[in-house]
Amino acid sequence: MNSKEENKSADIYKSFELEAADTFDDYISLVTHSCKRPEIILKNFPRFARTSEINKFIVDLELYRKIIEIHGSIIEIGVLEGFNLFTLAHFAEIFEHRNYTRTIYGFDTFEGYRSIDPSKDSKCDYFKGLPATDSYNSLVEAVQAFNRSVTVPQSERINLVKGNVLETLPEFLDKHPELTVSLLLLQCGLYKPTATSLELLYSRIPKGGVVAFGTLNFPDIPGETVALLEKIGIGGVSLKRFPFARKMAYFIKE
Repeated sequence: MNSKEENKSADIYKSFELEAADTFDDYISLVTHSCKRPEIILKNFPRFARTSEINKFIVDLELYRKIIEIHGSIIEIGVLEGFNLFTLAHFAEIFEHRNYTRTIYGFDTFEGYRSIDPSKDSKCDYFKGLPATDSYNSLVEAVQAFNRSVTVPQSERINLVKGNVLETLPEFLDKHPELTVSLLLLQCGLYKPTATSLELLYSRIPKGGVVAFGTLNFPDIPGETVALLEKIGIGGVSLKRFPFARKMAYFIKE
């Protein structure tokens, strides 16, 4: 690609970003103007969501459909504000409410990106520019509300694990020797947490279980790809994507 083509491509991408930002502002305005009637937002959420959010919802649905007959919990590494965590929990209640062993565990520092490895996460400035989430307390409230609504009340459908996964995951597994994993959703984008998760959890995924990645083959965030190359190897898996999705990739353990 010559310099003119590169500039044209950059201009198109910049224009797309600006258009997306304008659209986002439109929807923020819609939600803001309806805040006095929160029941309307709650009961008519597609009206207040962009197609990109519905797209993520469908991606999670397709992932869930692949593991519905696979025994085991769901683990997400990198919760952020909880979109995937709660979506998957809703599907568990909708499709298999009697399966009280289908727990969704969410691991996150809830304090921004930690464990950045300069040699593996080559574009570290990308993470420095991202805002740190302070969502933990509000997520705890939302988790408590969700767990109160489940069909089998003696079970907790969602559990949060706060802290650096390099430390919390080994401790968690010591406390849960019974754990099997039907879906491992790797969303943090960093090498060390991804590599640690694959190293410690892959043996707990049965055949037919799914491993999904949020940023494989993404130039600004190479850590997940490097971790997959080192811990599993791409040549040994059938790496797939959804034709309607942006970045999500997955493989089924064979």
